[in-house]
Amino acid sequence: MLQQTQVATVIDYYNRFLKKFPAISSLAEAKEEEVLSLWSGLGYYSRARNLHQAAKKIVEEHQGKFPQDPKAIQALPGIGRYTLGAIASIAFHQPLPVVDGNVIRVYARLFALKGVPNDPKFQKKIWAIAEKMISPSPRPSPTRGEGEIKKIPSPGDFNQALMELGATICTPKNPLCLICPVAKRCRVRAQGPENFPEKKKNPQTKILKRVALLLQKNNQVLLTLSDENRWMKKLWQIPSLFAEKGESPEDLLKKLALKWGLDFQKAKPLKPHTHSITHHRITVFPYTIQYNEEPLKEEIDKKWFKFNKLEGLALPAADRKILSFSH
Repeated sequence: MLQQTQVATVIDYYNRFLKKFPAISSLAEAKEEEVLSLWSGLGYYSRARNLHQAAKKIVEEHQGKFPQDPKAIQALPGIGRYTLGAIASIAFHQPLPVVDGNVIRVYARLFALKGVPNDPKFQKKIWAIAEKMISPSPRPSPTRGEGEIKKIPSPGDFNQALMELGATICTPKNPLCLICPVAKRCRVRAQGPENFPEKKKNPQTKILKRVALLLQKNNQVLLTLSDENRWMKKLWQIPSLFAEKGESPEDLLKKLALKWGLDFQKAKPLKPHTHSITHHRITVFPYTIQYNEEPLKEEIDKKWFKFNKLEGLALPAADRKILSFSH
């Protein structure tokens, strides 16, 4: 949950999730829709799907007990090198490093490393340093007498301290060098630590338009399941279209209304809103319309829901906002 998401946002989701799924086995037995519902609003839903699939694999291949072997951990869905290092070092005290944005910044400053954080070659260099630093072998302490050995902290403590150092002391702007516990070792303190690492080149933000058509009848709303959009796969959503060729909201509304056999002129606009998803800035133009046609046959991918039954559904945050505007 903490990947790409702040702690303050996660806490309530975390508590609700653990209350519903207190064990790996209970998560493995859950339906995907149930898992996504509890994740609804956190975004990056592939994380929830991977977590669900990992629980199933642990039950099937490891008798429901989380594996300790690094290869077995990394074989679980959704676990890459960083997550492997975090789990193995913190939970099982294994000497594996972690490298996140905070760690990259600390090491770049400590060792005066030039490079851009999202450059693969630079990251490879940081990982090599991180592996040496987490080595389980004792090493001489430069602050003690000749021949004295300083005991290495547990790998989990070391990794967490390193991430905390970057998050609270060695910050991107205005680092607190005067109280930094490793200031004497820092090679860039006199040069200006804010110049390290070099500023990463962020991908250009794409501007998107989406029109959503809220079909209502008898205090119910029609929602659909679709795999067409990567951000909303397997989530219940309001029927919608994204502009692909620069279409105006009015053009998209006409297409949507035609698809459902409705008169677009009867659609009433709701308040537009804008939100961001991974380098995309999406403006949603919602409309609402009363559905007075022949009843639609409910199928697996479309269904009528009463407004008071929406709380437990896996809905994108943007669609939940539209529903709150309309009712």
